[in-house]
Amino acid sequence: MIDTGDIYAGLELGTSTARLVIGHVSHDGVVDVRFEDSYVHGLAGDLVHGTRFDEQHVDDLAHWMGHAQRTMVTYGVKRARVAATSVIGHSEGAQDLLEALKMESGLNIHQLGHMEEVEIALKGNRKLIDPAADLTVFVESGAGSNEFALLEKGGQVREMRGFKFGAATYAELFEQDFIEPSEIEKLEKEIRSTLEEELSEWQSQFTKKTSLLIAGAPMFVIRYLTKTELEQMVSLEGRWTTKEDIENVFERYVDLGPDRRRDHNYIYEKSAHLVTPAALIMKVIIDIVGVEGFTLGAGGLGRGLLLSAASGEGVGLAA
Repeated sequence: MIDTGDIYAGLELGTSTARLVIGHVSHDGVVDVRFEDSYVHGLAGDLVHGTRFDEQHVDDLAHWMGHAQRTMVTYGVKRARVAATSVIGHSEGAQDLLEALKMESGLNIHQLGHMEEVEIALKGNRKLIDPAADLTVFVESGAGSNEFALLEKGGQVREMRGFKFGAATYAELFEQDFIEPSEIEKLEKEIRSTLEEELSEWQSQFTKKTSLLIAGAPMFVIRYLTKTELEQMVSLEGRWTTKEDIENVFERYVDLGPDRRRDHNYIYEKSAHLVTPAALIMKVIIDIVGVEGFTLGAGGLGRGLLLSAASGEGVGLAA
C-alpha cells in the first residue's frame, strides 16, 4: 500500500547516470516531483574499455551521492530507495564501488537484477502507457543492458526479457575518427539478429495497435535532437519520437567525429560516446516492433524507486 502523506525519494545508480527524484505520491500512484537531479559519472566509459572503475570517477560520484543524501534530509524525505542497475551491481569492482558510495552517503545501495530493474522502471512509467494499444512493448534501455516487457491492454505484464548489452557495449567503435559504413552495417545486423532471435515469439503478436515505450538511454539522444538543457530533461517525458528523428541524430552525430561530439553543447562529455550506439539500438527496436516511433519515458527507474519507497521499501531518513 502506498503512503501518500509524506515525501519520498528514489535514487538510481545507472551505468552512465545517477538520478535522484524526490516527491509526494498521489492516491492514484502518480509522483508529484519536488526535486530532481542527475549526474553523468563516467563509469560507463570505464566499462567500455574493460578497466576497473577510475578512482576519480568513483570519488566524484561519492561526492554527488553525499550531496544527494543531504538534499533528501533538507526536503524532509521520510524514506528512500537507492539501487544500482544490474550492470553496475555485477561488474568488476562493484563491491568496492558500492562500499565507497555508502561510506560517503550513509545510504544502503540495493543491487537490482534484470527483471527487478524492468519491473521498477515500468512502475515509474505506467502513466505513459497508451490505453488504446492492444499491446505495448516497454523497454528500459540502459548503457549496459536492455530490459523488455510485453504488456497487455491495460498494462498487465505478459512476459519480460533482459539482455546484457547496451549503448556502452558498442561505444568503442564510435570513438574512432572515421567509421567505415560497412562496420556500422555489420553492427546493426548483429544487434538486429540478437533481438530478433530473442524476441521471435513476441513478433508474431505485434499488430498495427502495438505501441512502443522506451525509457533510459534515449534521453541523451533526444536531448541532442531537441537541444534541451540537462536540468530541463524531465520536460522530454512523453515525447513522441519517430524513426526518422533517430536516423537523423545517428547520421549527424557520426559525422561530427569523437572530438566534436564531446564538445557539443547539448551532450555531456562523459556520455558523448553513448549517443550513437543508443540511437542505433533504438532504430533496430523500432523496426522489430514495426511501429513509426515511440513514446519517451523520462526518469522511469528513479520514479519507480520512489514509488517503492512509498510502499515501504528502502531506508528511513526523516526522524
